[in-house]
Amino acid sequence: MATAETTVTGRYLDLKGNAISSAYLTFRLLDVGADDDVTPEEVFARNPSSVQTDSSGDFSVVLWNNGSSDIDSVYEVKFPDNRTKQFIIPVGSAGGTIDLATLLALHQPAGSGQQSVIQGNLNDFAADPENSDDFSASNWRSGLNVEDGADVTDTTNVTAAGALMDSELTNETAVKAIDQGLATTDDVEFNNLAIGQSASSVVYSIDLGTNTGFKGIGAGSQDFGYYVGNTSVWNAPAAGGMYIAQPLELNTDLAITEGGTGASTASAARTNLGFITATATLDFPSISSNSSEELTITVTGAATGDVVILGAPSAIESGLTWCGYVSAADTVTVRLHKSSGGSVNPASATWKVTVIN
Repeated sequence: MATAETTVTGRYLDLKGNAISSAYLTFRLLDVGADDDVTPEEVFARNPSSVQTDSSGDFSVVLWNNGSSDIDSVYEVKFPDNRTKQFIIPVGSAGGTIDLATLLALHQPAGSGQQSVIQGNLNDFAADPENSDDFSASNWRSGLNVEDGADVTDTTNVTAAGALMDSELTNETAVKAIDQGLATTDDVEFNNLAIGQSASSVVYSIDLGTNTGFKGIGAGSQDFGYYVGNTSVWNAPAAGGMYIAQPLELNTDLAITEGGTGASTASAARTNLGFITATATLDFPSISSNSSEELTITVTGAATGDVVILGAPSAIESGLTWCGYVSAADTVTVRLHKSSGGSVNPASATWKVTVIN
């Protein structure tokens, strides 16, 4: 059994470069093939062999190659439009793969008009390379039986083929420098990105290359946030407000002033931080040496065990010391103590108390 076979492959396209699928190409040996270099000697019939193109227009067919002798294997290929072309399978291609386009262009049987035009142009070009009259694109297309050549400088033709012309680009250099996908499903990386800023506005950089910067812009539970090393530092939920996702370190003074609204006022901030304040005018009785007197101030929300800070009046009598504690729910007791000397009768004065719960 002869083993001299050659695989012929190719791609069948229309003039716009689109694949022609499910098309049949038929290959036929033009003369009876004989191989007398094997035992037993073999004769090959001229029966045709058909192959169908796939969805990409590709095809592959295995053909007998008279590679055991020096006799050319001449074939005819019939295309779906019933046109036929002839070619020779080179003896040296036995056992390998060769493209049909190569066979049609460079391996024509003697007497073929297509081969004679190509070969004649090649011979003339070798003799006089500077004479370009016979080597124009139209002459070569004619020699290869390629008709209706498209003008690749025409925008309509280029666009129809799905390509893009330089003249259509505002910044050709920038487009050619793109080295990543820009589809909606791609992960796109830019060094700096300015969003929604006019020419006279300050442009803010968003660093995405190191997973550090402002991210999550859009609808969602975390509408906007700042990340360091891909870890959330703070987020602003879409519903409003902001929460800190990492420990907060203040490198400068934080001033909370009156005049704001909602949770931004000083009183609201104190409440949110667990500070309860109250003031009261206290009129202590006379206090003798080494003794104490107590009065109470109502502080709503105070509970036993809470921390109490007292703000004494500015003109408190000398020799007195004081302390405060939550003696019962909503009640802070202020104690004055006279440590030495005679007795003293403290003047009525305003005391301020702060409870931290």
